[in-house]
Amino acid sequence: MLTVGIDVGGTFTDLVVVDHAQGRVVTAKHPSQAGDPSAAILAGIAEMALDSRAIERVVHGTTIATNALLERRGATTGLVTTAGCRDVIEIGRGRRLVEGGMFDIGFRRPEPLVPRSRRIEVGERMRADGEELAPLAAADLAAAAARLQDVESVVVCFLHSYRFPAHEREAERALRALLGPEVFITLSSTVNPQFREFERFSTAVANGYVGP
Repeated sequence: MLTVGIDVGGTFTDLVVVDHAQGRVVTAKHPSQAGDPSAAILAGIAEMALDSRAIERVVHGTTIATNALLERRGATTGLVTTAGCRDVIEIGRGRRLVEGGMFDIGFRRPEPLVPRSRRIEVGERMRADGEELAPLAAADLAAAAARLQDVESVVVCFLHSYRFPAHEREAERALRALLGPEVFITLSSTVNPQFREFERFSTAVANGYVGP
């Protein structure tokens, strides 16, 4: 049986195949194609003349998303969030995980992946115990969609959705109808359903930024 390892980079795609029965390792390298990352993978598989029926395991990794983050070349992204939470991804939790920590007066936070002009608050509120304090405001969602007509990606981050994602799912359905099928939509409750808003929101935003 065969194990296939694939690394899709911004310049080249590398493949390594381990033939466990024969104790053999085969490699291939092809230029990556930005518009279709699968093309180089298929070219490598064809070059090595692999029997697809013998492939038992595929391990895939890529630096495409990492490069997009580092070079700030991600999608134009908007954020829809609970009223009062617009600046969570910018404020963080006050911790500075750098040398010198809180006492480094030269510390500067990186610019958020979503600028404040594309971070939009909507009326809705769930308590931590699941009680709905305020329903999701359809009019606010419509207004948010009107302001986000030019984005490629929308991220939805609501309070306490890690346990009670109903409002995020409702927002996704509404935004899909308002923005059309081409917009990439990310829900924080799907990407990282854990408590603490900054960690969940920032992870969802990163997903929305590189997803398209």
